[in-house]
Amino acid sequence: MNYPQTLKKAKTLLTQKHHAQAVQTAASALEHLLVELYNQLLGQSPPPRQKELIEAQEKVGGGQPLNKLTLGKLVNVYRASKAYEDLQNTLGLTLTFLNVHALGPLVDIRNRAVHEGQEPDPAEAAYIVNQVELILRETGRLPAAAPAPAAPEELRPWWHIAIPHRDIREGRLDLRVFAVDLAQVIEGQAVPEYKDPDTFFRRTFLTRGLRSTLKGVLRRLAGRDDGVAITQMATVFGGGKTHTLLALYHMVAHGAQVAYLEPVEQLLAEAGLDAVPAARVAAVDCAQISPSQPRQVSGTSEVPLTLHTLWGEIAYRLAGVEGYEIVRQSDQERVPPGSEVLGKLFQATGPALILIDETLSYITKASGIPVGKGYLSDQAQEFLLELTRAVNADDDVALVLTMTPAPRSRSVKRPNGPPRR
Repeated sequence: MNYPQTLKKAKTLLTQKHHAQAVQTAASALEHLLVELYNQLLGQSPPPRQKELIEAQEKVGGGQPLNKLTLGKLVNVYRASKAYEDLQNTLGLTLTFLNVHALGPLVDIRNRAVHEGQEPDPAEAAYIVNQVELILRETGRLPAAAPAPAAPEELRPWWHIAIPHRDIREGRLDLRVFAVDLAQVIEGQAVPEYKDPDTFFRRTFLTRGLRSTLKGVLRRLAGRDDGVAITQMATVFGGGKTHTLLALYHMVAHGAQVAYLEPVEQLLAEAGLDAVPAARVAAVDCAQISPSQPRQVSGTSEVPLTLHTLWGEIAYRLAGVEGYEIVRQSDQERVPPGSEVLGKLFQATGPALILIDETLSYITKASGIPVGKGYLSDQAQEFLLELTRAVNADDDVALVLTMTPAPRSRSVKRPNGPPRR
């Protein structure tokens, strides 16, 4: 008999509320098991004990073979032969539920259902099916029951699992850490998480996109043919543009300070470089520049220099007074230098990295400043074209600029002119 299949059928009948059939099916499995076990005892017992077992069978069964006896008679055969003890001693079974002295109620329920046509109630039917399942399991006819799932562990507070950062635990969280400002980093006024190169890289996860940008720029500064000369990032606010610029700024401007960090070491290995290439860095935050208000910086004497344009800022930040002198006339006249002049600037600096954040911010503000027959914004756009040409022409100069797309409906009003869209 296929015990698992028979028991499954009994459970299905029980679920369908066919209680009498469920009892009959489960009882048939128990009958078959008792016959099977008795025959095993006959085969494994010594001759004197075999004789006793056969005599008890003939006495109770009236000479009928075991497989022709009803459940009640089979139970009486076990009682008469005292075979219950042999099941444990001879067959080595450890029995709890198969106790022939306690099977009386089971036999009665089965007989009323089969012989008297009395429908067992749901509790009686469930008792029979469950009892037979336990007997089949302890005699090895069914696989052992799967262990009960462990009781769910008491849910602990989340801060016991994920320990908050120290500044949160101590109530001194500075919300400025959520708004990176490139200008403040350059001026040394940012929070340590952004200002300090070591802290920055320890707390920055180098994503696939960030790693790709860093590797492309670093290989360019190293003069590799597959380096990336120009990178333009245009995403909405919070898209990670300034964070990428800051990673490039710290990587190149403070290469020796961060080279020992594991993420930086891995990045250099992926880029095929032994060290961060030495290069000049000019980082400009256009959101902090006011084209209408020239900026004064230190010159070669007591007379300060005055920077009027984006190209003046870049030249000065790349190479100081020497670099500014190359573009002085263009800056003072607010006319962009050509790619040849910019090429001279790069010759003076050697490898160079130019970072321009929020480029459109400068162009928008410059659109209100007249220059000749046009506006400074026109000159700024022309400068960016000349700058890209000059960068592409030099093997170890990289340009990375960002811009936040303006809404389509936005228009910029010009003095004495139509709105420019």
